[in-house]
Amino acid sequence: MFRVDPSGPYDYLLQMFTDRKWDKLLSPPTLIDPNIVKEFYANAMPVCDQRDMDAQFSHTTFVRGKTIVFDRDTINDYLGNPLTLPPSEDPTVPTLCEYGRKEEEKD
Repeated sequence: MFRVDPSGPYDYLLQMFTDRKWDKLLSPPTLIDPNIVKEFYANAMPVCDQRDMDAQFSHTTFVRGKTIVFDRDTINDYLGNPLTLPPSEDPTVPTLCEYGRKEEEKD
């Protein structure tokens, strides 16, 4: 459970989540089957060398025989606030969000 005290030291997080319409993250489902969560993660991670992870990671997994997609667009759709990025200048290179650009600059 993720709880933020509106009068506590992290009140800005509550405001940020509310502004971005991420209310679902503040009150997630409470009925969770740990076996399904384990299956999700066990099937989500490819079995490969760390150097090949980016090339092989598909943002899909299988749970109880169903395909689950968890890419950026799907998560944003779930949150009700789809992220819209401008088209990439190079169609072979995806447009990065602010976080992605910062991570790329570290490399």
